[in-house]
Amino acid sequence: MRVDRLLPGHDAELIGFLDALGGSTASASVLGYHYPENRDMLLRVLSKGTEACFIGAWSADGELQAVLPGMLHRAGGRACYNSLPFFGPNAGVLASAEDPARYAGLARALTLAAVELARGEQALSAVFYSPFNPEGLPLPNPALDEDLKPLRVPRTTLFTSIGAEAEWAADIRYDIRKAEKAGVTVQEGIAADAVGRVYEIYAKNCADFGIPLKPRECIEHLCRFGGKRVAAYTARLEGEIIAALIVLRGPRTASYYLPCGDSKHRALQAGSVLIERAVRDARDAGLTYWNWEASPDKEGGVYRFKRKWGAQESGYEVSVVPLVDDGVLKEIGSKGLADDFPFYFVYPYAALQ
Repeated sequence: MRVDRLLPGHDAELIGFLDALGGSTASASVLGYHYPENRDMLLRVLSKGTEACFIGAWSADGELQAVLPGMLHRAGGRACYNSLPFFGPNAGVLASAEDPARYAGLARALTLAAVELARGEQALSAVFYSPFNPEGLPLPNPALDEDLKPLRVPRTTLFTSIGAEAEWAADIRYDIRKAEKAGVTVQEGIAADAVGRVYEIYAKNCADFGIPLKPRECIEHLCRFGGKRVAAYTARLEGEIIAALIVLRGPRTASYYLPCGDSKHRALQAGSVLIERAVRDARDAGLTYWNWEASPDKEGGVYRFKRKWGAQESGYEVSVVPLVDDGVLKEIGSKGLADDFPFYFVYPYAALQ
């Protein structure tokens, strides 16, 4: 087995591997986040100092067998290695888990290689999110379970099965009828001249609810792609955009990437119409899961909204491997880490007190 970094020249090989693996139920779910479109967007918007660090394992005959997505970020004379920024269970080792022992060997080799890479860059930590695993498969990783003994931060995510038999609850159907009766319509795609309006709505939502704001380039870049990997929609009332939704697609899973809605029209439930359309399109394309991502507060309205759509809970972990003494991290502090590494999980802030 050969373990090495994946370079842009490997993109065709990477896409072929992800497409093939993603069609199987014997692996963690391959997400739109794992494809070059999202990687290139991250490199574009996460400021200077960001480097893609996808690591692969090849068999003796040159077949790509496993991939560990990750990113390296340098700032302020420091560095961190992280699973893909912004979201929850979105990385981890991607490989067939049909043979758990074989999966464990691949997971161990790739994880230790990532830690070695991070050490070589004098990173503060190496952080690994576990993968999105709606099938509940055993995904052993001896590097994390035995070798490294990381700090483990348990988290919860939500997903909905969207197979042909799925039906929405009565209150969801009511919301959709209400929006349609009010004249809300859905338009597929976000044209370049509409990005400004969408970002205006999104930025206001982030300010209102204390959500970290992604750069405008994030929307601009993803909306250049369409169809198979990125699906984007706007909801309009009398021609005016009042809500929008961007969905990233993998072979079997659609991820609820960036929703936004004008607060003046919140009562019209335009967001529900967008979700229903995006789920319908995903189902028609053969996808079976809708990945809602994590919600920070189980008592909050966002969590309750997702549950209305039949969302199920699934656990995942953030595994943090410190590569410097605790004293160094405490001296930097949570503000220093947030300033240098926005959108990255470097170390649990609670442990810095």
